Amino acid sequence: MFGVNLLVLWKLSLLDLRILFYCAPPMEKLCNQLFPLSHLSHYTHRPALQGSANFLRGDQLVDANEKLQLYVTLFDFSSEDCKLRSERAYFACTSDKVVEENMKGCYDVFVDGNSIRTWRRDLLSVIKPTKADNIRLAELKKLLVFHWESSLEEVHAAFVEYFASLNDRIIHGLVECSQGTWKDVDGDFEEEVHMLRDSEEITSGDVSNMGLMPHNGDMAFVQELAAHFDLDVVFVSEPAGCCPIF
Repeated sequence: MFGVNLLVLWKLSLLDLRILFYCAPPMEKLCNQLFPLSHLSHYTHRPALQGSANFLRGDQLVDANEKLQLYVTLFDFSSEDCKLRSERAYFACTSDKVVEENMKGCYDVFVDGNSIRTWRRDLLSVIKPTKADNIRLAELKKLLVFHWESSLEEVHAAFVEYFASLNDRIIHGLVECSQGTWKDVDGDFEEEVHMLRDSEEITSGDVSNMGLMPHNGDMAFVQELAAHFDLDVVFVSEPAGCCPIF
């Protein structure tokens, strides 16, 4: 249904944004799609930048399960005790299109079919699909072909694992570039790895090590992500290497 916009939604979700989907009734199909979409920002590791001014706290990463709001109405946005106004991030759907124009400030991104729109100028570059997004879409299609005989639960697990693995690499890479400490709290143990760097810089090589493609449109996304986490890092421009995919 979403095509390459699925990868745009992944980036928007990782930025912990309030994403509102519009659809005319009936709403059941769209509401059912929100559950896997809400897991686009799932991660398995929780990083922290200890001993740094750029402390990436656990509460800075909104858990995927906390984002799902399902169906909301114009009344939900209009009521005085509207919780959606204070939510840091959510996935929700509505059949009230008037919300797009009249309730700006209650959402960050409005999704109407294949159209992704925002009233925030700082997100205009992020909502546009990039060459890197199309490459990742091809990877996802191969993954679905591999699991074409699998159960729906197995396909969902593979879907979540694909994005969780990529999210871990990205967050891990940002922590490393910020001279931080990586904490693995996935399970009953905790392991800390202190990472030392000469400076708090992020190069195209660092972005490539995160599993991203800086020369195919991912650099702007990483810059937005670093700003979202309030990381004091400097992005260093480098010429594209010999391999065009990166």
